[in-house]
Amino acid sequence: MNRVYLMRTNAADLSAAAWRLLEYIVGPLPETAKSPHGKPFFPDKPELAFNLSHTAGAVVCAISDHPCGIDVEPVNRLVNRKIAGRFFTSREIAFATDSRRFLEVWTRKEALIKRDGGILRPMREIETIGHPQIKTQVQSRYIVSFCGKNPQFAIVEVEQKRVL
Repeated sequence: MNRVYLMRTNAADLSAAAWRLLEYIVGPLPETAKSPHGKPFFPDKPELAFNLSHTAGAVVCAISDHPCGIDVEPVNRLVNRKIAGRFFTSREIAFATDSRRFLEVWTRKEALIKRDGGILRPMREIETIGHPQIKTQVQSRYIVSFCGKNPQFAIVEVEQKRVL
């Protein structure tokens, strides 16, 4: 079971908005702890895995019964493609021929790193092209990448006025 929720928001504190979205989805939040690399989880509810992400104008929340990672970026975000040389594999550099593809690689890489709980090896060694546990979709002008055991997901949009 993978569920992904996207909320477009003008909230000043996007991190807080993401947590409010999580609370809206699952109800009162159980006690939260953090892994050694800082990934939050519910120690008393190991069957409820989640991950949060935010960017200018939107927050996303992924819920799964397996460890998962999520990332979001606006489709029209300006990028410095020189960054690819520092962080992308050669296959990813070849794929990232324009800004949208660059952002697809970036969100995929972020989702994988977040699923694993942190950067466990150099980013240039983390291959996302063809990775069987990562899927990417575009919704409401946002690129959303999910990483999990079974990466199929649908995005449910939630209105800000229902959450904040």
